[in-house]
Amino acid sequence: MNQNPDGVELFCYEAYKKAHTRYTESVNNPGAPVWDYVFITAANEGQAVAFSEEIEWRLADGLLPKWTKFIVLPDPEGVRAGSGGALINVLNELKGLVKHKRGCPFRSLKTLVIHAGGESRRVPQYSVCGKIFAPVFRLLPKGKPAAFFDELMALYSGIPALIKEGLLSVAGDVFFF
Repeated sequence: MNQNPDGVELFCYEAYKKAHTRYTESVNNPGAPVWDYVFITAANEGQAVAFSEEIEWRLADGLLPKWTKFIVLPDPEGVRAGSGGALINVLNELKGLVKHKRGCPFRSLKTLVIHAGGESRRVPQYSVCGKIFAPVFRLLPKGKPAAFFDELMALYSGIPALIKEGLLSVAGDVFFF
């Protein structure tokens, strides 16, 4: 990798390596800070099934933290909700999951919401599986191709160590350092 005069490429490369190191730690160490919940929003039931299958094989292969609960939520009733509507759907689902808590039902939880329910009009080959599971040029530890999702999980893996509680809502097709 060539380094430009201000070191941007080197910084990005080091940040990328550090993110993946943290993520490996979160997968392998039961005491590592992780997300309590990761919600992935989907545009419809078909996308939700495809997303769930992607998550399931990663969990089975030990590529995701097994102490994190992954939930895929399609837009309700097949009607496009957009990111705002999808977030309300997530909040309602989360409230139902933790209704046994007194006071604020979200207290002490670390929740990541990844909005991935787009129609992929500009890349129609990913309209069913979504851009979030589009392949990237990297292999996962067990030799399967990595997807955008894997990079997002690595990127956001350091945040649970920095917060006591909270919800982070992100786009599923944007990657930055």
